Amino acid sequence: MLEKLKEIQETGLAALADISDEETLNQWKTSYLGRNSAIMDIFKNMGSLPKEQRGAVGRAANQVKTALETAYDQKTQHLFSLYDQVRHIRDKKIGGSELAVIYDQVKEEYAEEWLLRLELLEQVQESNQYFELKSELQRELTNLQDNSAEQRQLIASGLELISNEKVNSA
Repeated sequence: MLEKLKEIQETGLAALADISDEETLNQWKTSYLGRNSAIMDIFKNMGSLPKEQRGAVGRAANQVKTALETAYDQKTQHLFSLYDQVRHIRDKKIGGSELAVIYDQVKEEYAEEWLLRLELLEQVQESNQYFELKSELQRELTNLQDNSAEQRQLIASGLELISNEKVNSA
């Protein structure tokens, strides 16, 4: 049972490290921390273990669950902090050089995160600068449309809204 717990932790953390968008992050939470996850199965089956093993297995299961929750919280906090930074830039109407820094982080850590890219594009679209960043964001969003029909429609709608905003503000 302790080996199974070690495996759950290792595979969970490895899978979390590979996540590059919010949707997959939410799916990970359900898979590794949800009611039907392997860690929860261990808690549910504690009663079937011999009494002398329950304490050690229970402590180890709690440690694994805490490690997974902590790693998940850190990953989500980082992603949401990027959203907050973009929101702050939008609300304060401050320069776009910060957007390029945020974009570099998104590009490196969240390859599939399309919504944050739309937020960034909206900000650089309003500027007559940052043509390279604008072009790169548009290209990436076009590529991300191929992931699923639902995602294609959401990205297309977002791009249309941004395009209409630019036309209306001109």
